[in-house]
Amino acid sequence: MKRTISGVAAGVIGLLFTLTAAEQPFRPDIPKAWDEKALSDMEIPLPPPAPKPVPVSEAYYYSIPELTIYRTYPRGSRPEDPKYLEWLKQQNPAVAFDPAQLTTEDAWVKAGELVFNAALRPLPYVGQPFGQSYVIRTKGVVELTAVSCSTCHRQRHADGTMIAGAPSRSLTNFAFNFPTTSSERAERMRRLYSTPWLDPDPNMQLDPAIAAQDVISWRTASGGITDRIGSSLTHPVRIPSLIGLKNWKYFDHSGRHRQRSIGDVMRYAAMADATSGMERYQRYGDFIAGAPDFKTLPDPKTLTRFSDAQLYALALYLYSLESPPNPNKPDAVSTRGERVFQSEGCDRCHREPLYTNNKLVPAEGFTVPPDHRAKYDILSNERIGVDSHSTLKTRRGTGYYKVPSLKDVWLRPVLSHNGAVGTLEEWFDPRRLEDTFVSTGFRGPYKSRAVKGHEFGLTLSAEDRKALIAFLRTL
Repeated sequence: MKRTISGVAAGVIGLLFTLTAAEQPFRPDIPKAWDEKALSDMEIPLPPPAPKPVPVSEAYYYSIPELTIYRTYPRGSRPEDPKYLEWLKQQNPAVAFDPAQLTTEDAWVKAGELVFNAALRPLPYVGQPFGQSYVIRTKGVVELTAVSCSTCHRQRHADGTMIAGAPSRSLTNFAFNFPTTSSERAERMRRLYSTPWLDPDPNMQLDPAIAAQDVISWRTASGGITDRIGSSLTHPVRIPSLIGLKNWKYFDHSGRHRQRSIGDVMRYAAMADATSGMERYQRYGDFIAGAPDFKTLPDPKTLTRFSDAQLYALALYLYSLESPPNPNKPDAVSTRGERVFQSEGCDRCHREPLYTNNKLVPAEGFTVPPDHRAKYDILSNERIGVDSHSTLKTRRGTGYYKVPSLKDVWLRPVLSHNGAVGTLEEWFDPRRLEDTFVSTGFRGPYKSRAVKGHEFGLTLSAEDRKALIAFLRTL
């Protein structure tokens, strides 16, 4: 009897402790986003002869005004109902992100979704067909949240379903709204792509006969890619899924930035924003891509940044993202494909449960520095022949490509680090190694081109190839 009473008492005490703990407000220990010490070894060095990129100082960064995130309103029909627009003009600005009101972790996660959809530079609404939502920052002025994290990292399906974190299936044109005059074009290309330490600069060599419309047409054909700053007009980057980001050791397809803590996610987000990201203000020798004169940083008061609290909330939100229901259910064919996956040794690099080993693969033509093997997770003596332009000849390069996760591969509009292949069927088609190969992925100015490298699985029988693809789609 005494034991029973003691057990009940212990249970009551435990319940009271649980309830008390649940009532305790969530007080996050928010890391300093722009921490010079943490930034100093977050990035993997660029391959020689590139200089070491130097980020802006803490003093400069924290003198940039913080963004105030206001309440947004949904887009309506197009063209917009004039009555709705007039109603919007009558609304007072309402602050939507207030860390003082966030008392639970769930509230912080939901606030992170606001940051995910917020634009650092809202655009005045003048009837344009693009833009995600309306925002009122000044009464009487209707603006659009046109470019945010969700612009690239949210996928719309035919039934209207929106999957946050999944790569966009449509192509975003913000980076390559290509000027028509040669002088403007040269300046735009220099700002976005130039690698001035290479002579000649491979990312400035564009046939002048290629018109602006040609560029847009051969870039929008496939979707799922973007010529993000520091990449290349002819070698864009595939938009990654952010689902499962918490498990990554490296950001970018080249493993450019390491993830050691939630603070690194915050730092990476501060760098990567499409409109005011700090990576455009890194110094490479005497070259600063985002500087008006390519040498002198702009007045920080002319820029905008997310606050540390906003970046922390965003990181929590990204960590919370989960895979949507997979319509590709396991069956006898996919079960056979799993056996092929294992017998072919795919699981050596793409291990369960993440379907990646989180390691880096040296690119062809890159010599691994001796100290790198002690500092980074490098796959021993492995070369897989993938095109090395992105990682050896751009500002996003490291000399490596990271082993990608195969989780949710069914959600990806294109494959490979540069979106060169449109489907798994094409990826496992041995004809892709030939110059006559025509993919449904990114081809650039070429009608056909070979997609070299990663020859694993190209010699499978038709039945095994079909089974392997079926298995991959279930992941």
